[in-house]
Amino acid sequence: MAAAPVVWAEDAPIIVPMADPVTPPARPDGARCFTIKNAAPYTIMGSFRTNFFEAVDGTQARSQTNFRMAPGAAEDYCTYGPFYSGGRLEVTLRTIVPVFTCFTVAAGEITVRGKVERTGSKTWIECR
Repeated sequence: MAAAPVVWAEDAPIIVPMADPVTPPARPDGARCFTIKNAAPYTIMGSFRTNFFEAVDGTQARSQTNFRMAPGAAEDYCTYGPFYSGGRLEVTLRTIVPVFTCFTVAAGEITVRGKVERTGSKTWIECR
């Protein structure tokens, strides 16, 4: 009869489920809320969009909200999605044409940054 190997408690791996660090928690009604803040020294314009969903008539659609913000301004938004993976939204900053686009988590504060340079300006978001 073979003996079973001895395993000590400190040798066994501890497996603990981790919370998803990317997907923001939803409110009880399913909405996710966030703040867009303009830290650029000039007015910004942009929009955020959710992922495609099937509309009532069977076509595919998505929700889009436009914003325009003075320097230092902040605005609160809530959305029900559907979201891209990780609870993300697509955010686009524009002048007349898009100048920056990324996918960022729909939670907390989304800060638009910008600086004026000799040849124009640079505008971006540190997406997460």
